Amino acid sequence: RVTGVSSLGGPCSAPWCASTHTDRRAGAMANGVLRLGCLGDSWVSDWREGLDGSHHLTSPLSSALRSSLEARGWEVSLVAAGFPGGKASTVLELAELCDLQGISKLSETGRSIKGDLPSTLYEMGIYTPGRWRKWTEEVDLLIVILGANDLNHNVPGAEIVGCLRNIRRLYESRGTRVVMASIGGAGPGIPTDEYPEFEEQRRVANSMLQSDGLLIDSDQLTDRLGADVWVEDWHLTPGGYITLAEYMVEALLPHFPSLGFLSRQAPERPLQPSGCGARARLHVAGCHIPSWSSALVGWYARHGDFRGRPMYRQCDREGRGGSLVIFFCSEGQGSKWAGWCLGPEHRWECWARHEDTNALTPPQRGWRLPENGPVDETLVLSFELCSG
Repeated sequence: RVTGVSSLGGPCSAPWCASTHTDRRAGAMANGVLRLGCLGDSWVSDWREGLDGSHHLTSPLSSALRSSLEARGWEVSLVAAGFPGGKASTVLELAELCDLQGISKLSETGRSIKGDLPSTLYEMGIYTPGRWRKWTEEVDLLIVILGANDLNHNVPGAEIVGCLRNIRRLYESRGTRVVMASIGGAGPGIPTDEYPEFEEQRRVANSMLQSDGLLIDSDQLTDRLGADVWVEDWHLTPGGYITLAEYMVEALLPHFPSLGFLSRQAPERPLQPSGCGARARLHVAGCHIPSWSSALVGWYARHGDFRGRPMYRQCDREGRGGSLVIFFCSEGQGSKWAGWCLGPEHRWECWARHEDTNALTPPQRGWRLPENGPVDETLVLSFELCSG
């Protein structure tokens, strides 16, 4: 059994840390990659409006969690599934029907989960093994953020906890470590006495959750945030989610050994792969759109010049080139793409764009993703100089 304290609530017990469970999970981190999952409401995935009026699904907190872990030496894959307005009871039904990958696919479509879920999943072509079958999730650690929408629908705190406990049991039976976040409240702009019943049931629910296992104390972490990072008192700015992710990782890491994950320190970065043939490379991290993240994130090596400025091409650890490039578009090529672009080399498309036409190298922050969308504050470029 393990005891969680400080930002993880406590004391609390975690019976899933028994030796039999650990043995069953041996070798779970395939190839040394921590498979991270995030499941929840709009704090996991939400929709943001772009400059052209279109809306894009974003997962700033999930992406920032991965980036924060990567900065500490972990190699992380991410599956994020969030439903704005989603209740714990509905997400539980989804989890009973299909795996987290399927739930993530549904989340990315923006389809409502308020109707008949089996029919919705069937229409989307999402495989549903069903409640009567058991399977193993391809996720090592799942962070669950749910409950606030249930309280807004006057669901009693004890009933919410019942759903959350069943979600925990379900994923643990599939071999996944589960960490719950306590149910968060409103931002500093709303007095706690404005919604007394909401706060009372939230207190009841969080008190019950503390006895179940590792618990991220949402109040303790959000209290450290400034009032300027809150949006309409119920959500955070992208920068606020990034800061919150840092606090969450700081709270989680001391408990990783008890969860079965070996402690790591950020490794010394290796020299640039010989096959890339350049003196510098950069790393792309973050990306708030889950379906794009696996394609964009990674290393890019110097690949000559384009329009008088350096171009970088995606490459793997062995130096083999990929299909994406980061390049500069001059204003003479049209104002639509003027600035820095990231996209496929063979089509010269622009998936992400930075409007700084004066920067001599790709800017580290401030990229729009998609190119006509909002600035993705989770997308960060970092440079590495290479010897030789």
